[in-house]
Amino acid sequence: MKSLKFSSYALKSCLVLVFILVHMTNVHALLSGKEPDGILAKLKTENKNSKTRADLLIDLGTYYLMKPGELEADLKTALHVQQQAMALCKKLYYPKGIARSLLLEGQVLCEKGDHEKSLIILQKAIDYSIEYNLNEQIGTAYRLMSINFSNDGEDLDKKISYVRKAIPYFEKGTEKLVLAKALENLGDLYMVKDDNANSLHVLKQALSIYNAIGFKETQGVYNILGYVSFNNKDNINALKYLLTALRVAESLGDTSQQLSTICNRLGVVYDGIGKPKESIKALEKALAISEAAKDSASVAIIKLNLLMIYRKDKRYNEAKKMLKSIDIPHPNTTYRSIVLFGGAILNLELKKYSLAGTYLDSLKKFTTRFPDDHHIWQKYYTALMIYNFETGNYQVIKRDLMNNKVLKKLSANVSYLGQYELYSSKTDSALGDNASALRHYKNYSKLRDSLTTADNSKQLSELQLQFETERKDKNIAFLTQKSQLQQTRIRSQEIARNAIITGLIVLLIFFALLFNRYRLKQRANKKLEIKQAEINEQNNLLQKLLTEKEWLLKEIHHRAKNNLQVIISLLNTQSAFLDNEDALMAIQNSQRRMHAMSLIHQKLYQSDNLASIDMVWYIKELISFLKDSFGSDNKIKFILDTESIMLDVAQAVPLGLILNEAITNAIKYAFPDYRQGEIFISLKPRQETHFLLSIIDNGIGLPMGFDPEKSNSIGMNMMQGLSEQLDGDFKVKSENGLALYITFSHNSSLVSSAAL
Repeated sequence: MKSLKFSSYALKSCLVLVFILVHMTNVHALLSGKEPDGILAKLKTENKNSKTRADLLIDLGTYYLMKPGELEADLKTALHVQQQAMALCKKLYYPKGIARSLLLEGQVLCEKGDHEKSLIILQKAIDYSIEYNLNEQIGTAYRLMSINFSNDGEDLDKKISYVRKAIPYFEKGTEKLVLAKALENLGDLYMVKDDNANSLHVLKQALSIYNAIGFKETQGVYNILGYVSFNNKDNINALKYLLTALRVAESLGDTSQQLSTICNRLGVVYDGIGKPKESIKALEKALAISEAAKDSASVAIIKLNLLMIYRKDKRYNEAKKMLKSIDIPHPNTTYRSIVLFGGAILNLELKKYSLAGTYLDSLKKFTTRFPDDHHIWQKYYTALMIYNFETGNYQVIKRDLMNNKVLKKLSANVSYLGQYELYSSKTDSALGDNASALRHYKNYSKLRDSLTTADNSKQLSELQLQFETERKDKNIAFLTQKSQLQQTRIRSQEIARNAIITGLIVLLIFFALLFNRYRLKQRANKKLEIKQAEINEQNNLLQKLLTEKEWLLKEIHHRAKNNLQVIISLLNTQSAFLDNEDALMAIQNSQRRMHAMSLIHQKLYQSDNLASIDMVWYIKELISFLKDSFGSDNKIKFILDTESIMLDVAQAVPLGLILNEAITNAIKYAFPDYRQGEIFISLKPRQETHFLLSIIDNGIGLPMGFDPEKSNSIGMNMMQGLSEQLDGDFKVKSENGLALYITFSHNSSLVSSAAL
């Protein structure tokens, strides 16, 4: 009987393991309670090229992986998100993110049933994490590798070895909760292996860490501790641990499959200590939770447990109904053997030997299919012994079953060993070997007495009473609190009623005052309407004046431009009567300067913005004009590097004259003998309130010994003077050409730039 309950846990542990491993993969996500809506909201606002976004994508993939229902579409979504996360992590060269992405991919492949590929990906994650010393990711990868194996035979040993490999890496990290979960998982697996000593040892380590860090959700580890204690024939601690697990789960409002597992195991323990009513009550609660969750595997295991208890309690009709209703999700697994064993034993007790033999034959096939599973052998030998005894085949029992081979298979389980000794005694008695029969019966009595003693029964009853008392105390406290809430509600209703009456009185007074205020407001509104009409009339007048001012400004700029053009024309006419080259050059220089100012006024009167001018447009227009003036299209290449900067006319005019002077000098003097060259012009913001104008050529530069400060050049003096007008800093460098730098601050709030 014990073996049946023990095997039932094996399937349950596999189903719970995936949830534990998600916690290992992303502990911080679970601790912070991340839901998909929260993750998606953060993804919308997060920088598209950040490590935080990569972590969020991995969290989102993990959510779809663990989403209830195990839908193929969810797994595809998880894999798609994982691929996005991996691409981003590689782009950012984010080692931890790459390792986590590999772990997520390994989990998805495992969930899809592709265990071979999952192991390859997880080994890749281990190798990568070792290279970058990512201890937590190494440990997690080993934990995930373990879930690719079953809980049977050599697979179970591999599973344990991988979890053991994970623990030292978790011990190196700072996340103690991850370490505790790994130890809990290892204790779980040791329990499946029947290694109760190691199971208790690591489970107590896990519990110690949980308590040290103040982790409240300890029902899981108490659950396993209780069942391991039961397997170790320690009924007192078994009941104590499982009742503690139930109390913790209920206090936290846990209604998950974990609560179903606790109730299932509690039912097993109650059955083992001879309390069938309590056992059935606990198992029925477990069954209701698993049926609501549509967990078919858990439902099958719990029904098997109920079947065996109904059979022991002689409730055969309920047992038969339960047997028919059991549906094992994976009929070719070892868990099918539990159904076959239950069917064989039930039909033997109902004297349906033919049907019992059919179940027994099917069970024998499982011993061939799983030769290393001692649980199946224990069930088979026990059922075979009972079958042969009930059908009178005493010689078969004596010859084939009463030997050391069978005894060795059954010795690990007290329940099955007790059945062996009992039916060995009955067989010897039927064959007339009374001495042997007495010896076997004494062995049976010792085993039976070892399960329950008077002292144990007393302690078990005290534990049960203590649990029930605590539950009643909680119920009393709840009822007291409920009564206090009702009294508070009544007082609140009385206060509310008095408040309503008072409120009505105050409301009447308020309406009276409101009506009076309404009359006063009507009078005030009439006065305001008169004032508003006056304000509107003044606004209309101001708008008309503003329109006229804008028109006048445009007209001024237009006339200034026309006047400059007239002056340019006059200078052009005057030059026709001059033969002196210096005079002609002076006139042409003046014309260019006039044109530089004219461009500014032309732009202002053509634009809706009368306060500032776009310097990008201006520089391009000025260069175009100067190229046409000197005919230097093929000789000199102009390179512009400017940003959208708006300057008012007070700064645009001197800056335009500086540009005109510097570019003109470069065209005229920097490239003699028709030499090819480049002129680089840049105007960009510098810091928050300054601009930098750079005019650089790769020409012959300044003559040796030329000092700009002592120069009598009109152009150089003009540029220095205009720089001072801009309140700027004028610098000249002559290295592989000539470079002029003017740094100046803006004096208008109208300056704008894409770079600012």
